[in-house]
Amino acid sequence: MHATQQRQPRGVGMIANEALRNGLTNEEALQRVLAAFPNARTNIGCINWYRRKLRAAGEAVQTSRAIKKARRSQLIEGETV
Repeated sequence: MHATQQRQPRGVGMIANEALRNGLTNEEALQRVLAAFPNARTNIGCINWYRRKLRAAGEAVQTSRAIKKARRSQLIEGETV
């Protein structure tokens, strides 16, 4: 990085988007944001807004509901094996 270039600070949106891109649910993404910014007023609705924005931009981000459903089915399959 050049001396004149500055690294963009990691804000709520950057952390939320990173968590969502990594396949976390809205609740898990919110936990990550609040861990980094304990005084943030971010809530589940905010995280859902970030998820919708990513999906509208064409990113392959699953819905929180689909992630939970896939995890439940993996647990059920794991118990029967």
